[in-house]
Amino acid sequence: MAPVLNEILMPLVERVHGITGVSLSVRSEEEREQTEVVKAYSAFMRTVVLQHLAVIFFSEKNQPHTETILQTILSGLNCSDAQVRKPFLSFRTHIHLVFPNIETIPNG
Repeated sequence: MAPVLNEILMPLVERVHGITGVSLSVRSEEEREQTEVVKAYSAFMRTVVLQHLAVIFFSEKNQPHTETILQTILSGLNCSDAQVRKPFLSFRTHIHLVFPNIETIPNG
């Protein structure tokens, strides 16, 4: 499973990074769709951690993109939509359980 996730992680991160660079206020159908993509992404990231597959975040292939991965998480933590923010908060909690020595990811 980890090899497949390792391959799909960055295309997902890049898609979400493009979305989180704009406002996620729910006004139009497109913005609602973007919000749903971000919510699905945060659930995916949380599942990766819960299934003990978080090593993909630090794999040789993905390590050069660590900053972008963290930016997507920080954007989710800063989102004004509580439904979007909640899974990112859960992700932050769970990543600390898996990697207790990781530097603290701020609230936003």
